[in-house]
Amino acid sequence: RIEADDCTIVWPDGRIVNKRADLESMSGDIVFSEFKIEDLRVRLYGETGIVIGEGIIKAHKGNQDLLGGKFVWTDTFVKQGGQWKVVASQITPVLEK
Repeated sequence: RIEADDCTIVWPDGRIVNKRADLESMSGDIVFSEFKIEDLRVRLYGETGIVIGEGIIKAHKGNQDLLGGKFVWTDTFVKQGGQWKVVASQITPVLEK
């Protein structure tokens, strides 16, 4: 409900998907075993908001690990019809040094 109908998401593996594909990927037996936000920054520009976050995300589906480790993300929100909607999102894995 927070994604705009024309939302575009860049997944950690580099694939670019629309809202439909993103929602379809969330169906089934996906379990987020950890979602810890370590840093979150919000900037507003009128009817547009930029949210930059950093944290640990771990998810699996059955015995298959889907995500695991530290990630950074940027979400762009636009106020539409009085509600904040995500219009673009990118999730990037942080490489270990």
